[in-house]
Amino acid sequence: MEFSIAVKPMLGRSFCHRVFFEPLKGISFRLFFGTLCWAMLSASASAASDTDLPRPEIHLSTAIIAPYQQLGEQGELEGFAIPVVECLMAKLGFDYKIEVFPWLRAQKNVESGESDAFFVASQSSERDRYAQQSSPLFSGTRSWYLREGFELEPHSEAFRQEAMVGTVFGTNMHRKLEQEFQHVVTKTTEEDLLQLLHLGRLDGVLLTDLMFEYTIGFMSMEHHAFTRVLARQKPLGVYFSHVFLEKHPGFMARFNASIPECKRSVVIP
Repeated sequence: MEFSIAVKPMLGRSFCHRVFFEPLKGISFRLFFGTLCWAMLSASASAASDTDLPRPEIHLSTAIIAPYQQLGEQGELEGFAIPVVECLMAKLGFDYKIEVFPWLRAQKNVESGESDAFFVASQSSERDRYAQQSSPLFSGTRSWYLREGFELEPHSEAFRQEAMVGTVFGTNMHRKLEQEFQHVVTKTTEEDLLQLLHLGRLDGVLLTDLMFEYTIGFMSMEHHAFTRVLARQKPLGVYFSHVFLEKHPGFMARFNASIPECKRSVVIP
C-alpha cells in the first residue's frame, strides 16, 4: 500500500502556531505535535529550496554526420542520436546546450575545456587522454563498400598499398586509414564519398553500416552497385571530459544505466 502527504507551507505554519502558542492539555501531547510540526516545516523549506536551485547545465559539442546528427528542413538539429541524448539529459536532470562544429573542432572543444562532452564517437587512445566514453548508443559496425568490379580483398596487403580509399574527415576511421593505407581521400559528407565511389574515382569507402544505408537511400542508389565487406565493430557513445566527471561523481554510472530505456525511444530502420 502506498500513500503520500502533501504539506502546504501556510497551513503548516498556522497549525504550528496553534501547537506552540495555544493552550493544550498535556505536555507529551504538545511535544509530539511540536516535533511533527518541525518536521513538516523543514520538509517544506527543503522542497522550496530544491525548486529554487538552478539545474546543472552541460555543454555538448557535435558535428553533422548523418544519420546520427543532421539538419532538418527548417535547420533544426535532428538524427538518430539527438532524441537519445535529449532523453538522457532529461532523465539525469541536466539542462543542456548542443552546438555543431566541424568534427575535429568538436573534439578539441572538450580537450580544451570549452565543452563538457562530444558525440557520437568510437573509442580511441587519443580521446581517452582527456575524456571517457559512455556505454554504446549505437553498435558502430563498420564495413568496406567497394566499387563494382573491384577485386582486391580489403584485408590484404595489396589493398592497403594500391587501393584508393576514402572515409569521413576527422573520424576514427580517418585516423585508421591515414595510419595504414597509402592512398586516402577524405570528405565531410558521405554523399561525396559514395559519388566518387560510384564514378570509379575511389576503390573503397569505409563507413558504418548505418551511415551507408541512410546515404544510399537519400541518394536513391542501389545496393547491388557496391560490394560490402565487414571490417569491424567500434561502438559509438558520448565522450565526457575527465574534468566534468570529476565535478559530477556518479554521473557516468547513472548515464550508462539510463541508456537502454532512452534507446528504445528511437526507431532505427
